[in-house]
Amino acid sequence: MASLRRAPCRWPGECETGEVKKKQVWCNQTVFFAVAYRTTKYGLSCNTMRRAVWLLLGGWLLLAGTVRAEGLVEITDVVKRAFKATPGGHLELEMDRGNVEISTTAESAVYVEVIRTLQTERREEAERLLEGHQLTFEQEGESIYIKSQLSEDGSWRFWKRKNIRIRVEIRIRVPRRFSVAFTTGAGNVDLRDLEGTVEGETGAGNVTLRNLRGTVQISTGAGNVEVTELEGHLEAETGAGNITVKGLRGSADAETGAGNITAEFVAPPEKDSRFESGAGNVTVFVPARVGFVLDASTGIGSISSDFEVRIDRDWISAEARGTVNGGGPTLRLEAGLGNVSLRRL
Repeated sequence: MASLRRAPCRWPGECETGEVKKKQVWCNQTVFFAVAYRTTKYGLSCNTMRRAVWLLLGGWLLLAGTVRAEGLVEITDVVKRAFKATPGGHLELEMDRGNVEISTTAESAVYVEVIRTLQTERREEAERLLEGHQLTFEQEGESIYIKSQLSEDGSWRFWKRKNIRIRVEIRIRVPRRFSVAFTTGAGNVDLRDLEGTVEGETGAGNVTLRNLRGTVQISTGAGNVEVTELEGHLEAETGAGNITVKGLRGSADAETGAGNITAEFVAPPEKDSRFESGAGNVTVFVPARVGFVLDASTGIGSISSDFEVRIDRDWISAEARGTVNGGGPTLRLEAGLGNVSLRRL
């Protein structure tokens, strides 16, 4: 917030003596709409009016905050489960709303913690409604299935109609060598330190992956995808959001409808890779001595490269193709509306 040092107000226009008009008050880059009285008649200085506005606004905010705090009851409930599991098992998670955090444990077990925070007007109602949150835990052999659902039809209308606020967070720990599949309607996903196949889909939310080994397939309707230290193959797609890949050892196929893509290979690509943005910039970093074939294009934008390749420029579009350091897998970089950059590490 801007500092509240004393400064004169500036009125956009003058009033005749005694006339009352609705004015726009500019004080320290803050805009207020107030009723301005000609000071010559009522004896009100600009500083006095400014203090009055701040007092009225502050009192209103204090009253609103008090009503909100007193009108809602918050209950936090934690559900815990533990399953015996050996490395090489499989976890499947399905939830309609909430954040997910999946990490690893050195034990031959899977630990699940479901944290539910609910705000409503009456504690009795909150406790009753928590019972309506469907939680399912099943194990069949080395496969573990978890489901979190807030209503039978998977919609939020019931909770909205009751003026209820609920947050669900699921924390899971699995053996390091484990496969994971998850589906969420809305929520962020954080997954790290796994060796195995990862398949995930979220309707809306950010996906963060760290220190993985294996094949990773991720899709989000709207949200950012961030991958750090992956050894294997990545397939990432988002309808609207940025895709960032750092420390890639392997290959990738990444696509965003609207957003920027930044990818960093720290080892030679193992097979063909593609990075495509419908509207956004595409930037790929490759080690200086790595061999590959470049196939780059942009519909509206420019192409730049630290490697010696041929770049053909048209009026608003550009294409670049060429063999670098004797060739190798193909790097396909595409931007419908945006710039394409190939950089040397």
